[in-house]
Amino acid sequence: MRHSIKNAYEDFEKVLLKAASYSGNKEPGRKMYSASMLGNDVLQNYYKYKYGSFEDTVFGANTLGSIYQLGVDEAFKDEDNYVSALRLKHKLDNGWEISGEMDQLDKKNKIIFDNKVTTSASIKTIKKEGKYHQYALQLGVYKYLLNRNGYDGDFAGVLALVDKKFSYFNKTNSNDQLTFLEVETFNTNEIEAMLIEKTNELDKYIELGIEPDKCRNLFYYNKKPMKCLHYCDYKSICKYNNNTQMKQNELLGL
Repeated sequence: MRHSIKNAYEDFEKVLLKAASYSGNKEPGRKMYSASMLGNDVLQNYYKYKYGSFEDTVFGANTLGSIYQLGVDEAFKDEDNYVSALRLKHKLDNGWEISGEMDQLDKKNKIIFDNKVTTSASIKTIKKEGKYHQYALQLGVYKYLLNRNGYDGDFAGVLALVDKKFSYFNKTNSNDQLTFLEVETFNTNEIEAMLIEKTNELDKYIELGIEPDKCRNLFYYNKKPMKCLHYCDYKSICKYNNNTQMKQNELLGL
């Protein structure tokens, strides 16, 4: 491969990574709790508080979803009935600030659309877990933020799910790669109680300076933790990651 071609590939990837970079709080040590954190294990949220948000250096699963979201935002930019990337905040009594950015808010029909690039297997899991699924909890926080910021009405939470593994050669019941799924969520008072419980728990670890236990829902496939490999920004520093331990041992000469 010519050197100039390799450089072109790297430049292309850097532009995509920059465009898809996380737009929320990136600073460590801030008591900012985002909507997506409610469904996370406490260890991942502890790392986010302690280290802030890392810049992506590799095009991974999270980047793919962000790139898709950029395209959706562009498609809706001239649509009067929709608000894209609406970010709201609300402060809890314990000092933590809850924040969330909604993908698309349909003002006319009072619907929060949350775009996800996923798989058919994950879609089945969402239906099975219902309001306890991470995506449903995230939508519940969005509804909570709308309520606490004075938005009138009962908003529905809808997942706009793109199946990235879809194929016409697979034996499926549908040829549609885009699926809309309205999900049940906890009410605003229940969501607030969860947020207070989770942030109080996180405070205990922060005050003691003790790292929480290993994450539980790691989505193992062929004995490999898919969540660690593809969806966690902190795998390079996590003490439970075997690859991290190996690298640390090499540095120590063990």
